[in-house]
Amino acid sequence: MAFVQLSGDGKSVAGIFGGPQTGNPAFAEIDDADPRLAAFYAAKPPTLIPFTQFVGRMTQAQQIAVAAAAQSNPQLLLWFALGAAHGTVDLTDPATAQGLQVLVGAGILTQAQVTALLTP
Repeated sequence: MAFVQLSGDGKSVAGIFGGPQTGNPAFAEIDDADPRLAAFYAAKPPTLIPFTQFVGRMTQAQQIAVAAAAQSNPQLLLWFALGAAHGTVDLTDPATAQGLQVLVGAGILTQAQVTALLTP
């Protein structure tokens, strides 16, 4: 399911949100298979993606290295825990880039890999 803002006529998706928006009939929850959602993604790659999809962009070895590093780095642990708790990652948020720079500093990722992770 996706939480979206529909266009005025309801025929297209105008925006994607990380959770439900209440009090406005323009906001709706639609199925991931809804063709309006596919059309929105085709027109503009999303910059807000599920946390699991973001982590899935890393190799398994990188994921394991992040988990191991987080055990001894409180800054990294907090960044990772906040991302998991929020459920989504904003690829344009400076906090996302800052967290990834911690991984570069730890030797887990290269700058080129960070650029790839932040690409919608």
